[in-house]
This record gives sequence, C-alpha cells and structure tokens, in this order.
Amino acid sequence: METALERVEGQICPICKQPFQKDCDVAVCPDCGLPHHRECFLKAGLCAHHAFHGLEDCLPEGEQFNAPTTCPVCGSSNPSHVSNCLRCGVNLAVQSNSQPEPFFNIFSTSAVFNPQLGGLDPQQTIDGALVEDIANCVAVNTQYYLPKFNAMDKSGSRISFNWAAFLIPYFWFFYRKIYSFGVLAMTLIISFLIIFSPISQRVYEIYQDNTMAEVEEFLRIQFMVKSPLLSVCLVIFVLAHLIFGLIANKVYLDEIIKKVRKIRQSELDPNEHRMTLMASGGVNYFLPALVLFIINTISNFLIDLFYS
Repeated sequence: METALERVEGQICPICKQPFQKDCDVAVCPDCGLPHHRECFLKAGLCAHHAFHGLEDCLPEGEQFNAPTTCPVCGSSNPSHVSNCLRCGVNLAVQSNSQPEPFFNIFSTSAVFNPQLGGLDPQQTIDGALVEDIANCVAVNTQYYLPKFNAMDKSGSRISFNWAAFLIPYFWFFYRKIYSFGVLAMTLIISFLIIFSPISQRVYEIYQDNTMAEVEEFLRIQFMVKSPLLSVCLVIFVLAHLIFGLIANKVYLDEIIKKVRKIRQSELDPNEHRMTLMASGGVNYFLPALVLFIINTISNFLIDLFYS
C-alpha cells in the first residue's frame, strides 16, 4: 500500500518551492489538503493557499469551479479547486488503485504532520494511551487539548489552567461530559443565586433612589458588619471557580484516559473502535443548553420573588 509520504514525494512545497524528499516531514493543510514541508508550515503559520479557502472569487486567475472531485483513495468528495483530498491528503491528480487508507489525514498512523494533533505523532502515548485514540475521544478542539495533555504527562503536573472551566464551569463540564463535576458546579452557582439574590435586590432598590456611595456603604455593612458569612461565601465561590479552572484539564485527561482504556479492552475492529471512542467522548450540546435554561429559570424566579 502506498504510504502518505510516497503520495507527496516529488511534489513541490508551495512555500519554499523545493520538492518533497523521501524522508522529509510533511504538514497537510486541514482545510484544503495542500502538503507543505513541516518547517515551512510552522514558520508561515498558515497554508500557502489560505486566501483561496472557500472563496470562489479569490481563486488564481484562469481557475474555475467545476463538479466536485471524488478522491480515488478514501472516496470523499472535494471541491474542484483543491489539489489534495481534504480528508486523506492524497494528490487528486494521481489516480491510485490502492485500497483506502482510513482517516489518514487526521488520526492515522502515517508520519505526516497534522495540525489537528497539535504536532504530536498519532502513535505517541500520553499516560499509556495512544494520541490517535485520545484525539478521537476528544473529537472537538484537539489541537488545543493534545498539547496540554502531553505537557502535563511529561511534567507530571496536575495544574493546567482552562479559562472556560474558570468562567463557566457548570457549562464546560457538562459540555465535555464530565457530569459529576458539572453537577457540583451547577449546585454551586444555584446556591450563590439563592444566597445573594436578596442582597442584589436591596442594592438595586438603593441604587434607584440614592448615590453609588450609599450602595457601597450598604454593601460594607452587609458583608463586614451584619453578616461576615456572606463574605466567606463570596470568597468560597471565587476560589471554587479558580480551582475548577486549574484542575479542569487534568480532570478531563483522566476522564478521557479512562474511556480509552475501557474501549481498548473491547478489542473492536479499527473502524468500530474509532467510532466507539468518538461516541463515548466528544461533546454534549444538549445538557449545557439545558443547564443554562435551568439556571436562567431559577434566576428569573428569584428576581420575581424578591423584586415583587
């Protein structure tokens, strides 16, 4: 079977204009499948044809859009203006009689560099699990998480800050299917709403009829004199969010590794194995939306309760 590097050997790198050699590192653009020398791709930071991606009126002069081209290797449909398959990276001008090499471009075992893997080798391991398995399980935003996971694995650190988990942990944990932490974060925000809604209602009333200085004095009395426990609750809330942000990536890595190891033990065929990883991992769009709806409903109820 023709290897990935053999497919691009002899072609010209669009950046340095030098031909691809047998042992060179190759980076394939995830948008149009155009191959580059890895060093050239990383130095440029983008595809040499990035200006043409999806823009009919920006194609080089003389080129036109025609019927989609079917890849002879993986069978996927490609826009007529791309020179390499968007899915597997094969040169579409070369009619190959070889059998399809499943998912070559993104999660295959080939040596071609893929930006979606964050520059990692698909056969490299993180905490004993293959990068390609972890990538299939993460599914969304792999180029962000794989380097984070790799850095934590090499350093042994459990700390890696995640802004989404810090700002909206109840949303992020459910989105990434980490349900136990999602429930914890949701309980925290609901408790915060219940505790502080009466205060926010009183602040609103004072602000309507008085100056900002009087609002500040009211808050000082509430937090420092009448109920110091409120200050403690506020500090706990902020610290909890900070902790969520600091541990989220490690918690997520542990969850992914657990799923990968469990599925690996099932000894499925390669395609079914990949599909099972993607189904078990990936993201959940429904639950985060439901959580936001519940929190918004509770917030509106408390507003009506204290403002009526």
